[in-house]
Amino acid sequence: MLKNKTNLILSILLICSFQLFGQGPVESTTKGGLWTSFSTWKDKVVPAPGDNVLIKGPVKLILLTYANSIQIFSGGSLVPEKIESSTYKLYVANNLSNNGTISGYYKGGNNGRNLEIFIGGN
Repeated sequence: MLKNKTNLILSILLICSFQLFGQGPVESTTKGGLWTSFSTWKDKVVPAPGDNVLIKGPVKLILLTYANSIQIFSGGSLVPEKIESSTYKLYVANNLSNNGTISGYYKGGNNGRNLEIFIGGN
């Protein structure tokens, strides 16, 4: 019981931190790359959980990814990093706007990977 309450409190603090610490917007390059790689992002800044993120190229998600908001432009995409039989989770505290591509499919084949998206806004 205590463990469940502790997990709940930690989850609430994480969600609140989305609003407190974000600087945004953080913009990807048109070349894209792995979410956690400095070279994926304009100004070499990897998004923090509270950041507003602009996706303008192909960005590969890590297993757990957090953002305040995400806007995907035409030509931009979010796809899982190539790890077999994994469930990827994308947490967006506010809004997700998609004019590009969001896929659970990785170019090398779809071998049991999927993407779950949790959105707090629209």
